[in-house]
Amino acid sequence: MSSHQLQLEENPDVSTQICDDDITQQNPPNADANITSEGRYAWICLLCSFVVNFLALGIESTWGVYQDYYFNTAELGHVSNSNLAWVGAIQAVGVSVLGFPAGKLAERIGYRMTGIIGCTLMTIGLLGASFSSEVWHLYLNQGIVFAMGSAFAVIPALTIPSQWFVKYRGFATGVGVSGYGIGGLVLSPVTQKLINELGIRWTLRIMGLLTFAVAGVAFLFMRTKSIPVVQKNDRIQISHLLKDPVIYALWIFMLLSAFGYYIPTFYTPEYARNELHHTAQGGANALALQSGLSAVGRVLTGLMGDRVGHLTALSICQLIAGIAQMAVWPFCANLPSLMAFSAVYGFFSGGIVSLPPVALAEIYGTQQLASITGLILTGNIPGTIVGPSIAGAIIDKNTFPAGKINFLPVQLYGGSWFIGGCLATSFVALLHRISRKRSVRAVREGESLHEGQAELEIRGSDREVFPIDLRK
Repeated sequence: MSSHQLQLEENPDVSTQICDDDITQQNPPNADANITSEGRYAWICLLCSFVVNFLALGIESTWGVYQDYYFNTAELGHVSNSNLAWVGAIQAVGVSVLGFPAGKLAERIGYRMTGIIGCTLMTIGLLGASFSSEVWHLYLNQGIVFAMGSAFAVIPALTIPSQWFVKYRGFATGVGVSGYGIGGLVLSPVTQKLINELGIRWTLRIMGLLTFAVAGVAFLFMRTKSIPVVQKNDRIQISHLLKDPVIYALWIFMLLSAFGYYIPTFYTPEYARNELHHTAQGGANALALQSGLSAVGRVLTGLMGDRVGHLTALSICQLIAGIAQMAVWPFCANLPSLMAFSAVYGFFSGGIVSLPPVALAEIYGTQQLASITGLILTGNIPGTIVGPSIAGAIIDKNTFPAGKINFLPVQLYGGSWFIGGCLATSFVALLHRISRKRSVRAVREGESLHEGQAELEIRGSDREVFPIDLRK
């Protein structure tokens, strides 16, 4: 008897949930076929995910343009790089800090309503930043308020593709989060152009209103897919999840990677200006290429993960991104070489963003993917908050009286974290392989499923069904 049949016999009341409508229907006989087919509406939801990531995370990725402007003008008085980096760090850490409550809220009131709340908060943050006269105003508006809105918008957008796609889940998630990279590609030079033409304040206002209008419409069309689930008492409990060593290994990967991830994003424009003596537009273009290749990388590394395994692909991405920071960036002596670094780093750093939600769906299923993803993303908090500021302090310490900066220490600092993250991801893969073999052996030996086991989930290309025992 298969584990799927065993589950159906023990739980005859398997139901289907539709989160946005709070409707519970009887699960159809062909439940497995239902969750493996991607209907027409799946592509609409994927487009909505792309649009939200384009604006929410695309605006976040342009912080390097804003920081370069504030540092080199008297708009807010003289502000150091380390102080300014706190604004970008607060902005970037919002998804990590509020990801878990945002996921819980999305599961309770629906992805659509949660996302609209997020769009509203992001707009308020950007409009408030347009009236800033001191750096702490930026901390509050472009930092805290925007970060809150980003979390409530991004978590639904980040996890919705995994509900609608199974066979090509990595590819679909990559397409959705590629909006981050495409957003940076488009918005970095556009932001710089708007600042040059209209000033910083009207630039922020335009971005805020654009976010509310376009992302708000995207959420109006977004809805969750009917997901076959087991009875409520068989849902993954946080207490059981916290006993799973795989969760801690994933959390450590997030912790290590976050310290190095944003350093090229924040400091590529300044490197172009200080080291290569290019204009601000040249630095913005390099940052745009970094974001554009990140978008391509999110899609193609997702396809790679669908073939070789998502955890394997994630390890490869971290290894190459770390080497690029440590061994390529220091030797960029002109703008074309900086563009080459931006292309390599952008491509492989894209996979670091797109692959974790897919790996989580593979390990724990899609029923509670929003809240589990939010839980894992808390690992990003320390590195995202203090990592760029530490990098800023390293740069300030290595700035000579004439204004010349030695970037090598910060480049080595950033890349080393990715090497550590690569080792942590390899450990995740090992633990997951051991857990899966144990679960297969338990099913083959006829052990009954018991409380504390999670939902049955279709795993891998062979479509075998395995229970995930979180108590062992």
